[in-house]
Amino acid sequence: RVQNLVILAAREGRMTERYLITGMQKILSETGVRISLGASLLAWLITPCLALGMTWWLISRLRGGEEGFSAVFSRLRVAHKAIGLHVMKALILLAWMIPGIIVMTLSMLPSMNAAPASLAYSAVSGYVFLSYAGMLLMAVLGIQAALRLAMAEKILADHPEKKVFACLRESRKLMNRRKGQLFSLELSFIFWYLGEMLIASMLVTMGSGILSLMLVLTSALALADARMPVSRGALTDDADVLSSDVSSAIVE
Repeated sequence: RVQNLVILAAREGRMTERYLITGMQKILSETGVRISLGASLLAWLITPCLALGMTWWLISRLRGGEEGFSAVFSRLRVAHKAIGLHVMKALILLAWMIPGIIVMTLSMLPSMNAAPASLAYSAVSGYVFLSYAGMLLMAVLGIQAALRLAMAEKILADHPEKKVFACLRESRKLMNRRKGQLFSLELSFIFWYLGEMLIASMLVTMGSGILSLMLVLTSALALADARMPVSRGALTDDADVLSSDVSSAIVE
């Protein structure tokens, strides 16, 4: 696509830096979106299966087993159940958070139907309070639902023959009057979660820097190609001219 862009620019006489850089940005943006969507879909499908296998490996080791790390892949045969359980948990969490979503929606309706200048300060304060109340309600209900279903993956990993709904029901029974203990345990790992988020943000920043470097180098190569002599609607293959133009384009 980069080569076609340069050839098209040469034929149409639009050998400008702005045109070529804009074209490069468009190509990289479209490619990045496709890669991101594909990677997200792949991770969404693979992560539940590998997490199930990792859970089984940990359970086996805690029981004194000698399972190797290959046990992580031992639950791929029930991948459909792992994905189904992941989907059902997401739907249940969403259903539990609906009251909070309704409260937040109600808090935004007056501001959407009236001009901001027509709203009194007290009314705006009430809507803001209602919005925060909705967010808090969503968080509380979502955490409670997540704690109720926290053992579903462990049950499926230990008993892969069980069905998804059976694992969900058994998880609710096991977590009855134990949700506070699990919540306290999760809070004890809060600094590990924050460290994980920090490392993830650093990796994302590094990835953005690498993409920016790719954009600069690709644009430099395109500018170097664009400045080469054009003959019969195509670019020549003079290696010396290409090398010198690439260097000057990168310096610019």
